Amino acid sequence: MRRVFLCASFLALGAFLNAHASSFFELDGANGFYGSPGVPNGAVEKLQEAQRLKNTALKCVAFTPAGDWIVLFGGNGVWSSNTELPAVKKLAEFGKDAKADLKCVAFAPGGGWTLFFGQNGNWTEGNVPADAFAKVTEVGKAGGTFRSIAYAPNGGWVLLYDKHGASYGGVPDDLAKVLAEAVKKSLTVHCVSFAPNGDWICLTSGGWWTSNTTIPASKYVDFNIKNGHAPKWLAFVPEPETGAGPYKLETKPTRRVVATLTTDIAHPDATVDEWYLYAPEVPNLPSQEKVKTTFSPEGTVVKEASAEKRPFFLTRISDGRKEVHTVLTIEATLMSRHLIPLSPGEKGPEVKDLPAADVALYTTSSPTLDFDTKKFQDWMNHEILKRKANESDMLFAHRAFAYIKHHFTYQFPTPFHSGTETCAAGKSDCGGLSALFASLMRANGVPARLLGGRWAQSQTPDYGQWHVKAEFFAKGVGWVPVDSSGAVGDIHGSDFACFGHDGGDHIAFVKDQAMLIDSFIAGQAKMTISQGIFYWWRGSGADKNGRFEEKWTVEKK
Repeated sequence: MRRVFLCASFLALGAFLNAHASSFFELDGANGFYGSPGVPNGAVEKLQEAQRLKNTALKCVAFTPAGDWIVLFGGNGVWSSNTELPAVKKLAEFGKDAKADLKCVAFAPGGGWTLFFGQNGNWTEGNVPADAFAKVTEVGKAGGTFRSIAYAPNGGWVLLYDKHGASYGGVPDDLAKVLAEAVKKSLTVHCVSFAPNGDWICLTSGGWWTSNTTIPASKYVDFNIKNGHAPKWLAFVPEPETGAGPYKLETKPTRRVVATLTTDIAHPDATVDEWYLYAPEVPNLPSQEKVKTTFSPEGTVVKEASAEKRPFFLTRISDGRKEVHTVLTIEATLMSRHLIPLSPGEKGPEVKDLPAADVALYTTSSPTLDFDTKKFQDWMNHEILKRKANESDMLFAHRAFAYIKHHFTYQFPTPFHSGTETCAAGKSDCGGLSALFASLMRANGVPARLLGGRWAQSQTPDYGQWHVKAEFFAKGVGWVPVDSSGAVGDIHGSDFACFGHDGGDHIAFVKDQAMLIDSFIAGQAKMTISQGIFYWWRGSGADKNGRFEEKWTVEKK
């Protein structure tokens, strides 16, 4: 499910231009430009120098996947951070002709590149999409006038030519609809630009569109247009393509709590021969430490039968009672986790890789994280949510998270709980949206797991504080928290507010999902998320007035 967003209201510039978001250059008018925080200083200096030249128009800013930059200005002006780039040498070669009129240079994720000059002069080298190269060749032979080409991080492309021409391949459905509508209405598409995570902005003579209204570039374009300026070109600064990225997780204790879940179960119309009661022994996790769990009525600790072998309290009662009162008490120190950028020259703390057994455990499919279904695989391929060969754990995770945030909606209650069900429906609750994210991670080889439990605050009359989060393991960083439903519910908030940030306000009952619990009645029961106790009973008779009541209270210790 995709949405097309027409850009919304502007927020104060300083509020949204931050180090976490994709940096960008914007060109407007003849030689106006804006560089957001994080853009290369060298490119800024050269653009400023070009501004001081008389009768000189800024044409294009382009970046290589490695972060080198090229500025085109005037007739054949070229400046670059790296004069040894093959593209720069080719531009210099063509620029010797005073009438060449260098127009545009663009780099593909695979390292290939294309440049346009004159009416239909073009040159392409290296790894670019075959269908893009074929279209450029076709338009050039037909005598078309090239304007620009843009390559998406996932392999898509958009070619602009003549006054109203726009061809494309491998782009998101919502962008394809915008481009098709522009061609149908004979609008001129001035520029299409792709952010490192796949977000896009399209500038046309009849308006502009974006996949994400919350990124700084979208808000800046909105601001410019509302103030009478006309952006003509956007270029995003690439993010690091390898390694963990310049981040670390800052973890701090927030508070020590005592949480109590009381449960009253009754089957007054039945004859109960035996009760089988299970309560989780709550684990220590990056989000919760020094955990102590007790359960009443007292039982023994057993391991459930899945590969995770999670411990549960098992209490068996066979004294004929028809009602059971249970108390699960959890003491824990809750930990906040925040993903923060490293300072220049700073090295993050050493984080050991996950053991091979854990990698296997957290990358396998399950009834909830069912990424191996044909429906899920087809959806993932169609939406171009496959991890690139040089895409780090962190970059892919954020790209997948941002896609979910901007293309899915929250629904509670919901019948959609697994990754496959949620991707098909385009909506779900916290459990389904977290399952979708974790399924995407596992499908692309990134360890991920669900954390089902409850918010660390006492229940309200109509809400037991149930909540499911997720986390993925980024090499060199650790377990990174993600709250997909929190992000979906805050569609205009920052893409980082619920990614890599955990306020230390949630208690996870078990690690991950897909438990196998011995029911003693019908063999092993497949349970998904634990947010309370499980129980079965053996007996006979009617059960018309059965009762199950819970009360969740949390106090600071």
